[in-house]
Amino acid sequence: MTNDSESLTRLRVTVFLVSLVTISVELALMRELALRFWEHLAWLIISIALLGFGVSGTILLLLQRLSSLTLPMMRHLSLLGLSLSIPLSLGLGHAVDLDLVQMVWQPTQFLRIGLLQMVFTLPFIFSGMYIGLALQDDPERVPGHYGASFIGSGLGGILVLPTLFLIPPRPIMLGCAVLILVASFVGVRGAARIAGGLGAGLLLAVMFWHLPHSTQIADDKDLPQLMAMPGSEIVANRSGPHGL
Repeated sequence: MTNDSESLTRLRVTVFLVSLVTISVELALMRELALRFWEHLAWLIISIALLGFGVSGTILLLLQRLSSLTLPMMRHLSLLGLSLSIPLSLGLGHAVDLDLVQMVWQPTQFLRIGLLQMVFTLPFIFSGMYIGLALQDDPERVPGHYGASFIGSGLGGILVLPTLFLIPPRPIMLGCAVLILVASFVGVRGAARIAGGLGAGLLLAVMFWHLPHSTQIADDKDLPQLMAMPGSEIVANRSGPHGL
């Protein structure tokens, strides 16, 4: 196998993984918001993902005009950004104090919804950047990149639904972050990229340490109110795509 074919294989495998992770994070994040708040916010993730991909195009245009970064370097940075932005968005989203019940009396809650949207856009910006950079390859190779992206997206949607019966949404997203970080090391050359990957791994470990691994359910939902009653206890806990 020549170096060119090896590079092509690595690129398409990474496109496949990024697409798989993007859809998995999108669906798991819908489940995360439905558990934390109500299902009304879950549907926002679809528009948030589309917004992130749209913003990524603008960022790529500015980067390519204003910086001297090469395509391989920008692809590498996009992977590191995607890996770090998944737990970062979960942590920042947890810090947004949103109370949907108070929306009628406190219009500022709408601003907090907007802030929540901005926070959860981050992973989709970086995944959109990577896919966009991959599609700037030789036109003869682009159809294969599209195919890898479509297969990854489809497989991600197929796999994440049964996985939600076994694993809660937040660990799924954290696992996706680790997968992308590992993918960023494949075929990496140069001390700067290796050092950047190791630094990103350290930051990822720190965020994993501080980030709660279970969804924090809002106080206005039924379960926290029932648990506040004297003598209440949880006798069984089952998670799935339909709820907790």
